[in-house]
Amino acid sequence: MDILLNQVGFLPGTGKAVTFRGKAMADAFSVIDEETGMSVYEGKQDEAFENRGTGEECRMGDFSEVKKPGSYYILAGSEQSPSFRIGTDVFDNINYDLIYMLHLQRCGCELDQKEAGDFAHPACHTGMGLVYGTEEKIEVTGGWHDAGDYGRYVVPAAKTITDILLAYEMDPKALSFSMDLKDEPFFGMTSAGAFCRENYGEEEEKQWESLPDVLKELLYEVIWMMKMQRQDGAVYHKVTCASFCEIDEFPEEETEQLIVSPVSNAAAACYAATMAIVYRNYLPLMPAFAKDALAAGQKAFDYVCAHPDEIGFTNPEGIHTGEYRDPNWKDEWLWAASILFEVTGDTKYEDVVKELADTQLTEGLGWEETGFYGALFYVMNKNADGDIAKKMIRKMEDYADRYAGAATQDAYGTASVSHHYIWGSNSIIANRGMLFTLLCELPQVEQEKKNLYQKAAVWQADYLLGRNGTGYCFVTGHGTLCPEHPHHRPSVKLQKAMKGMLVGGPDDGLQDECAVENLTGKASALCYIDDEMSYSTNEITIYWNTPLLYLLTAMKKKDSFKSFLKGIYA
Repeated sequence: MDILLNQVGFLPGTGKAVTFRGKAMADAFSVIDEETGMSVYEGKQDEAFENRGTGEECRMGDFSEVKKPGSYYILAGSEQSPSFRIGTDVFDNINYDLIYMLHLQRCGCELDQKEAGDFAHPACHTGMGLVYGTEEKIEVTGGWHDAGDYGRYVVPAAKTITDILLAYEMDPKALSFSMDLKDEPFFGMTSAGAFCRENYGEEEEKQWESLPDVLKELLYEVIWMMKMQRQDGAVYHKVTCASFCEIDEFPEEETEQLIVSPVSNAAAACYAATMAIVYRNYLPLMPAFAKDALAAGQKAFDYVCAHPDEIGFTNPEGIHTGEYRDPNWKDEWLWAASILFEVTGDTKYEDVVKELADTQLTEGLGWEETGFYGALFYVMNKNADGDIAKKMIRKMEDYADRYAGAATQDAYGTASVSHHYIWGSNSIIANRGMLFTLLCELPQVEQEKKNLYQKAAVWQADYLLGRNGTGYCFVTGHGTLCPEHPHHRPSVKLQKAMKGMLVGGPDDGLQDECAVENLTGKASALCYIDDEMSYSTNEITIYWNTPLLYLLTAMKKKDSFKSFLKGIYA
C-alpha cells in the first residue's frame, strides 16, 4: 500500500491529507468519486523528503477542498488508494464500537449471544477476592477486564472513565446512541437497577433506568471501583489471579483464586479524581448516588494526605500480573485535588494544588503521567488562582507546541519528536491528539496556537486510522486493513478479533519474542506486527480506546479543523 490515508473517513469541513511513497510518488494525484468514476479534484504532491520514523522517501498531498459527502479513492502514479468516505457521520460507527468494546469486556456477569454475539459467555470471576497477605475475603465482582488479560486495575480505570465523561460533557448527543444494554446482574444483587433501589430507593432506580446507555455502562465500572475501597479510605490497587491464564482461555475458564493486591496512593488518588468527575456528571441525574461517590472520593483523598511517605506500588511477591507501577503518585494527587476543588470549592484542595503545581505537572494524559489532567481541571475553574493557571497553561502549551510542531515535519503527521516508538505508542499519539483538542477549549490560549493544535489533532486521528507507515487502521474491525489477530484472549480463543479495539502499535523496543523474530532491523515506526503473540505491539486496553474516542468526538463536534499542509514544505 503506497497511498496512506485515514481509511475510516473525513468530516466535510476538516483538513484532509494523504501520504505517498514508492510507486505512488508523482507530481500530481486525483481524487475520484466512486459513484461516477470522475475526478473531483486534481492536486499536487509536495517535494519528496525522507521520513525519519520509517526511513522512507515520501511525498504529501492535501485535498481539503473536497467536502461533498460521498465515497472516494485517490489515484497517484500507478497506485490506487483504499476507498474512503466523506460525511458528517464517518465516526459514528467507530465511536460506537470504541464504547461497546467496554461492554464486551464486562466481568462478573453473563453476556448473552444477542448482545455479545460470538463473544457471549457466562458470568466469570464471581468468587470472593482474597486480600493479599491476609485471610480476609471481599466481594469484588464487576467492572471491565482491562486488556488482553482478565485483570481489573483501579489506576487505568480512572483514566478510562475520565476520558469518556469529558467526551460526554463536550457533546452528550454524540455519545447518546443506544447500546441495547440489558439490566445486567451484579454478583450479590439482582441488577444494577436493583443496586440503586436497595441502596437509594425506587426513585433512584427510576433515574438509573432513564440514563443514557453510555452512563449506564460507566456505572458498571464505577460501582466495581467502589468495592475496591477499604473502610479507612485506602484503595486496593488491583484484583487479578496470581498469574495470567493461557492466551486461548475465555474469561469463565480462569478459575484460580482472585487476589486483591495491596492498597496504593496512586490508586487512592486516581479513585478520588474519578469519583469527583462522576459526581459532576451524575449529580443532576442520580443525586444520592453522586453524593456518595463524592464522599468516597474525599475519603480516599484524605487517606493520601495522611500517608504522604508511601513509595509507590510494586507487585508483591507471588503476583505476576500487570503492575501499573507508578513510583511518583503525586501527580495523581494533584489531579484529584484540582477536580475536588472544582466540585466542592473547598480551599483545602486548592492548597494541595498550590503545593504540587511547580513539581507535578507531569507531561501527557497517560495512566502514569496525570499532571496535565490536574492542570486542565484547575485552569477550567473560574475560581483558580490566575498566576498558577498561567504557569500551568504555559507548561501545557510548551508541550503541545513541541509535539504539534513535530507533526508538521513528519510525512505521516505524527506528533513525535524523537521518532522512538514505545509500548502503547498509539495511546501516546491518541493522548496528544486529545490534549491538542482540550487546549483549544481554553480561552487563555491564543487563536494562532489553537489553529495549529486543531490541525495537529486531525493528523493524530489520521495516523491511528491508516495514515502511517504500516498502512494499518489500528482499530479492529475498521478500515481497509486492520488488525485481525490482537493479543486479546477472547479474540484468540475465537480466532476472530473483537471490534473496536485500538491496538498498541509500533514498539521499537522489541519486547516480546514474536517482535524480536519478525521486526528486528526494521525502522522504529514500522515495528508492528499483527500477531496474537506480540503483546508489546498488538495488545489492547480499555484506556487506549478512550483518548481516541475523545479525539474523534471533538473533531465531529467542531468539524472545522483545517488542513495546515500547504506551505509547510515549500
